[in-house]
Amino acid sequence: PDSINHPPLGEPEAVRRHVSWSVLKEGLQEWRQWAPPVKWHTLAMCFSMFSVSMFSPGVILFVYAPSGKATTVPLFGPSSQYSLSWDLFLAVYDACYSTGDTTSRLLMYP
Repeated sequence: PDSINHPPLGEPEAVRRHVSWSVLKEGLQEWRQWAPPVKWHTLAMCFSMFSVSMFSPGVILFVYAPSGKATTVPLFGPSSQYSLSWDLFLAVYDACYSTGDTTSRLLMYP
């Protein structure tokens, strides 16, 4: 509707300023100002991305899907003497994925 007031469109401050290597260098030298407020968010994001990378359900279930009569998952490569049953593997996998996702969200969004 016409009654909604939108902020004026314009270039962001970073675009209005001449962005260059010197501006980046200045910002990095002022790390004591911007690092403390974002340190916990950064740590939570790292933990979240690690969890997603290690336990992504879209990939891992296809990589380790049992084929034929194989009902175990080798832990340290195809010739590993250590293995888990497929059902136990999925239970451990789901627990790790859920724990990582929940913990990272609790840390990131207190």
